[in-house]
Amino acid sequence: MTDASRFPRLARYVEQLPAGLSSYPECLAKASLLRASADALEVEIPGSGLPAVVHELLVDPPVPSSWIPQAHCVAAHVALADMAGLVDDVDLVDWSYRANKALAASTMYRVLVQLASPRALLRLVPISWRTIHRGIVLDVDSTSSEKQTLLIIRHPPHVWTREVHQTVAGGFRPPLEASRARDVRVELVVSETEGAEYLVSWR
Repeated sequence: MTDASRFPRLARYVEQLPAGLSSYPECLAKASLLRASADALEVEIPGSGLPAVVHELLVDPPVPSSWIPQAHCVAAHVALADMAGLVDDVDLVDWSYRANKALAASTMYRVLVQLASPRALLRLVPISWRTIHRGIVLDVDSTSSEKQTLLIIRHPPHVWTREVHQTVAGGFRPPLEASRARDVRVELVVSETEGAEYLVSWR
């Protein structure tokens, strides 16, 4: 059971899923995403108030290379946001940015992004996305201009919320910055129950 008074975002998220945390088992995420996000926040995991599966993910996270259900991953992220008292979009984007910047600094990832131009890197985004997400699709608009593009995400209803969409916006910036793009901006321009669109620009 979720203590809604202590974890209001988490309670709302679980309530809107069609089968609670058992929803969409075909949608998976790499555990490395959750580990990076947890490392970017300094919170103490309480002993009560969280669903058992979420509590276990946070106190004993699986190895980074393992796959976890997307609903569990989102629930754990939302619980972390509740614990840290993140209250608005700016806080959420900053958290995601810091977590993904740490991931982008890893040796293998750093070599990849530094060898690619921003435009070339974006062409590789759908491929790299599939190495960390299953059941959630990301496409790059083929009509994009030289310094601007549209990223399109599609997913089952409610597995990602507007808050999750907003948080994800912060995660697109670090790889582009590492590929020598300047003044990177990522704007959430569409947020719906089954997907989101982001306008990405740089110099």
